[in-house]
Amino acid sequence: MTDFDFPDDEDEADFVRPFLVTPGRTHASVEGLRFETLVQATSLSGAELRFEPARVWELCHDALALAEISAQLGMPIGTVKVVASDLIESGHLAVHDTVDAQHDVALISRLIEGVRRL
Repeated sequence: MTDFDFPDDEDEADFVRPFLVTPGRTHASVEGLRFETLVQATSLSGAELRFEPARVWELCHDALALAEISAQLGMPIGTVKVVASDLIESGHLAVHDTVDAQHDVALISRLIEGVRRL
C-alpha cells in the first residue's frame, strides 16, 4: 500500500494518524507529564468535546495513568500526552500528585522494609 492508497483492512481504515489528533503538535504544552502521571476528569461537562479528547475524558472518571489511557485507547503515548495536556489546560482533566520515588528516601525505605517482611 502506498501513502495515497486507501487501506483495504478494516482495522487500518479506523486508524487515525496521530498528527491529525494533535493538529501536528508533538509536545504537550503542560510540563512534566510522564507515563505514570495520573489524571482524572473534573466536574466540567465534556459535552463539547469530540473525538479523541472526548474518549480520553470519558475514560478518566476515575484517576488513570497516561500509560493506561494509551493502552485502553490504542493511542501512542505521545498523542495521549498532547490530548491530556489540552484537556488539563481547558480544565476538563486534573493532574493527581504522584510521588517521585527517585527523591523520596522515606518511601523507598518503607518499600524495602515491606519487601523484607514478605
